[in-house]
Amino acid sequence: MNELKEIDLDEIVIPYVQINAKLDFKNRVLLPQFFGGEIRSAFGRELKKVSCTRPKTDCGQCNLIEICAYGYIFESVFVKGAGKLFSPYLPHPFTLIVPPPQNYEDGVSVIEIGFKLFFNSVQFLPSVLLALKLMSENGIGRPRIPFDFVEITFSNFSKNLVKNGSIILPDEIIKTNLKLNFESNEKELVFIIQTPLRIKEKNRYIRMISPDLLTRVILRRIKLMLITYSNQILVVNEEGILNEAKNFEFTDYNIRWYDWKRFSVRQGKFMNLGGLIGSATIINLNKYATAFLKMGEEIQVGKSTSFGLGKYLIKPVL
Repeated sequence: MNELKEIDLDEIVIPYVQINAKLDFKNRVLLPQFFGGEIRSAFGRELKKVSCTRPKTDCGQCNLIEICAYGYIFESVFVKGAGKLFSPYLPHPFTLIVPPPQNYEDGVSVIEIGFKLFFNSVQFLPSVLLALKLMSENGIGRPRIPFDFVEITFSNFSKNLVKNGSIILPDEIIKTNLKLNFESNEKELVFIIQTPLRIKEKNRYIRMISPDLLTRVILRRIKLMLITYSNQILVVNEEGILNEAKNFEFTDYNIRWYDWKRFSVRQGKFMNLGGLIGSATIINLNKYATAFLKMGEEIQVGKSTSFGLGKYLIKPVL
């Protein structure tokens, strides 16, 4: 384990590459209201096919996990690092971006999704793109539905990587470096939860969120991502930040619980993965709160972000 480096808020850098993709099923197909589970399951299945050289070995016992795309991206609990000293539940180095829950009872032919690869997971981009190609051929869901990629781009590279049915690797991979921006100092922001936000407190999933709890969840995720994937420990007056967050308030609160179930092939049963969705206005903010909210908007927060959960937007109050 590498020695930990202490950093403060101004030194936080979270590098990432965002992949944006447009999928075409050719015909209208029926999808669940929230299909993050179907995308994540298919992606993991195909990534393991293209990267695992010891399929009969448990990832926790495999000495190749640090150089295996599937092991590093999906089995983060086994990745060597200091994160496990602070929490048994480590964040994955990627998030899935999918649309908010909606009704597809009339079918849909084209959908848009995205992936964000954080820190060193970017090195596995060739394997990720190959897995996406196989995913299109072998399909998603139960039964599996194949599709074509109409377009694949990066957030900072607009050229379409789909050419004649193949996915080409870009000549250069440019990472985006995410930092806290303290220059923006909005006092009020509209907070919109797009995909279920799952926050567990005292072994129970909370049904009503407060601004100070949201701040704590964002800060915790930032700390765990840094210590797990960059061996950096954030040294900050956390108590002071959280005490200040108690002054923030929600108005126009319209946040509710959304039930969502997915079938886990690994566990052989349906799992309840519901969470909070909706909107509210946050008032009495300071520059630190605004900076944390904007970073949380990019990294997604709460549990199961690799399923597309915990995606929110913040907008100015009009």
